[in-house]
Amino acid sequence: MGAKNIYENLKESREQEIKQKIDLKLKVKTRTLKANESLKTAVLTSLVDSKYEECESLLVNYTDNFTQFIDFQVRVEPYIQHCINLVRSIQVKRNFPKVTSMPIIKQQELMDRVFDDFNELRLYLVRVEAMHTEVICKDILSMKILIRTVFICAMIFTVVLALINIGSSGLTFINHAIGELSQMFTNLIL
Repeated sequence: MGAKNIYENLKESREQEIKQKIDLKLKVKTRTLKANESLKTAVLTSLVDSKYEECESLLVNYTDNFTQFIDFQVRVEPYIQHCINLVRSIQVKRNFPKVTSMPIIKQQELMDRVFDDFNELRLYLVRVEAMHTEVICKDILSMKILIRTVFICAMIFTVVLALINIGSSGLTFINHAIGELSQMFTNLIL
């Protein structure tokens, strides 16, 4: 019985050691994130803290905030689904049963797969944020084009109105000038 308890204690300590190594490497990755990358930072930080449900809810609710950009939602949906799958994959690999009974090479291979999934998740989150930035830039550009178009239309309307006023009063001026010249000419002749 004593040997079995020692073996169980060593097994549990080895599992804890493996989880701590993974957590430490993942935390190093999140410390280097930029402060303005909110979705990426939030998801990766929650993932490191083993809050998998929070990660999934962040990803699922992300596109709900942009209902006015339907094209963005359609483009981002496959990326979000893949990110959710990666979060689930990392969860399964991090909580793999009987990790300590596996050979060290397999344990290392499992850890490497967790890091690969983590890096892939990070890249996909960067792509999602790049698409978000692109949508915002297009929205600003379209607003700029709209304002410019309204300004140009107002200027054209003003110029046309001015020409119409000049034209209508210009004809009376020309008629009056011709009448005066003809009157002067007839007065000179007579």
